[in-house]
Amino acid sequence: METNIIVNGIFSLIFISISILVGIRVGWGYRKNKERMYIYVGLVWILITESWWSSAISFVIALITNTDGLMSYPVIYLLIGNLLMPINQLIWLSLMMSLFYKEKQKIIVGIYAIFTIVFEILLLYFAFTDTLVIGEVVSIVDVEYTPLFLVWIAVNLMVFVVPGFIFGRVTLKSSQPEHKLKGKILIVAFTLFTIGALLDAASFVPPEFLPVTRIILIAAAFCYYGGFILPNWMKKLFLKKNTQ
Repeated sequence: METNIIVNGIFSLIFISISILVGIRVGWGYRKNKERMYIYVGLVWILITESWWSSAISFVIALITNTDGLMSYPVIYLLIGNLLMPINQLIWLSLMMSLFYKEKQKIIVGIYAIFTIVFEILLLYFAFTDTLVIGEVVSIVDVEYTPLFLVWIAVNLMVFVVPGFIFGRVTLKSSQPEHKLKGKILIVAFTLFTIGALLDAASFVPPEFLPVTRIILIAAAFCYYGGFILPNWMKKLFLKKNTQ
């Protein structure tokens, strides 16, 4: 196995592992705050990493069996990495609309739900008829998506980050220093995730650079955690600086 594949596989595993812990920890915030929102935002962050599941699973299989992982099974690779993505965005969009645009929630979520159903049908159809319409698995840990599919990925990315920025901006306007700090951290989180996700999906980015994108995504995970939970060490570090 080539060095860059090993490095990319390891960083995929690290990113997913940290994101699962972050999602669980954010969801655990329900016990303290008694708000279901924490359960949803925790689940959303776990599922938002789905695009990297296939890479990590393929790497683990290749490592254990000394084979090419899921590279010879593009149907499985592509479905593992994409099947839940629009459903996750639907949960996130519904949550954000209920918080900020309640009167338009049914219309917006309904329209996106229709697109989600169409996407899922097309994904399953092409996965079992012609996977190259979706993309090509070029290595054990990497896939090159077609331009058409990249558009869909970009749409889903916008559905995630745009409401996220709105949430961060609203939180930033709070008069409470802790809420202001949460808003700033959330904006950083969604900015980092956007950069990391775009670079990771871009075909012009060399495989050697992928670990850097995973590091950016790991940083986004920590910021997402800080933006919703704000652990004491973050509070002491940043609020102390702001008051000096």
